Amino acid sequence: MSLVVDTPVALNWVLHEPSSAAAEALLRIEPNLLVPDFWLGEAANHSPYDTLYLTFAIAMGAQGVVVSDRAFVRAIRASGNPRLWKMVIPLDE
Repeated sequence: MSLVVDTPVALNWVLHEPSSAAAEALLRIEPNLLVPDFWLGEAANHSPYDTLYLTFAIAMGAQGVVVSDRAFVRAIRASGNPRLWKMVIPLDE
């Protein structure tokens, strides 16, 4: 089973942010990480791409998407859809 990572998680691998240790640990333990082609657009534009990552994860049959956006995690948990709750994995948990 694979996991999708969003841009902020991937950027932790190169920018040495507070969550970098967790992102680096994920890279070491998870052999099947997916990063969609639109990640660079988000990095450059800082647009709200979170739902695209979730859609990509569903389309790819991934186990979930690892995110560092706490507001998105809260929104998904408030959505009332348990399937989506299980797919959104906060980096810091």
